[in-house]
Amino acid sequence: MPETGVPTYRVYDIRWIQLIVYVLATFANAMCSMTFSPIESETSKFYSISTAEVNTLAIMFLFLYVIGTILSIWLSQIFSMRIIMIIGSILNLGVFIRVLSLIKPNMGYIPLLIALFAARWFPPSQCDIVTAICSMAYPLGLAIGSLVPSFIVNDPPTSKEFFILLISEAGFTVLTVFLLIIIFRSGPPTPPSPSEEYYQTINLKEDLINLLTNRHYLILLMGFGLGLALFDTITTLLYQLI
Repeated sequence: MPETGVPTYRVYDIRWIQLIVYVLATFANAMCSMTFSPIESETSKFYSISTAEVNTLAIMFLFLYVIGTILSIWLSQIFSMRIIMIIGSILNLGVFIRVLSLIKPNMGYIPLLIALFAARWFPPSQCDIVTAICSMAYPLGLAIGSLVPSFIVNDPPTSKEFFILLISEAGFTVLTVFLLIIIFRSGPPTPPSPSEEYYQTINLKEDLINLLTNRHYLILLMGFGLGLALFDTITTLLYQLI
């Protein structure tokens, strides 16, 4: 704020670089979560597990995502957004467990902080488009994650094919972790708008109770939640259905 007492609001060109890094991290997370679904039969044979176990792995990620989202909101009141994103990306390095062992699949998690990220870096006139771009990173990652494995792993599956698939995903995940650590920041030196300057922390327990007792929110939650659940389930099992 200058000496005159008039607040200064500024948007920085680097915000687009921050957006790219955020999108890549979300994309990598979604892509890794879909690794084994399109090659369910080959995975079942290679790991000597049932198809139900392969499907459960992918579906379980969706349940954990709900818990992780609530946890990330709570952690955002304690740590900076950069720290939370780095922690989430490091959890994604669990992909190396399956590369090194080639025994059991594993998945990580990237916290859902789209609205916070958009408000921190972008002016109100650009928040909607940024939110849309960030939101599209996840389904795009699912789409690529559903397509690529079937081109690499054939029937009968081999260790070499699985190694190529898993090391490629692990390498991309390492790249996103590196970009987050080196480039990603929680926010610019000065806020992009008055609303962000006077950002207030939330009371997770109180606000959650208010939401769950709001009839209009519950209707929206059920409608959107059921639609998203149907989309994710069909996406996970699409290759098996056809």
